[in-house]
Amino acid sequence: MSMLKSKGLEVQTVYIIGASENIVPYYTAKSTEEIAEECRLMYVAVTRAKKELLISSPSTIRGKRSTVTPFLRFIPLK
Repeated sequence: MSMLKSKGLEVQTVYIIGASENIVPYYTAKSTEEIAEECRLMYVAVTRAKKELLISSPSTIRGKRSTVTPFLRFIPLK
C-alpha cells in the first residue's frame, strides 16, 4: 500500500522500505510545496502504526553511499 493510500487507516505494523534521501522526499520534489507534501505523506505513513513501525534504508544506491531521509528527525518518538 502506498503512503497516500494509508491515510485514514490504522494497522498493527507499518513497514517503510527505502527511507533514504532522494527517495523520501522523491528526487523530483524541488519546490518548498512539493517537499512539504512529501513530508506530510511520510508523517501519514508513520502515524498509521498501532504497535510497530519498522523503517529501513539502503546503505548504497547504484554503488553510491546513501543517506537516511531527513524526514526521520520529524517523527515523534513515544
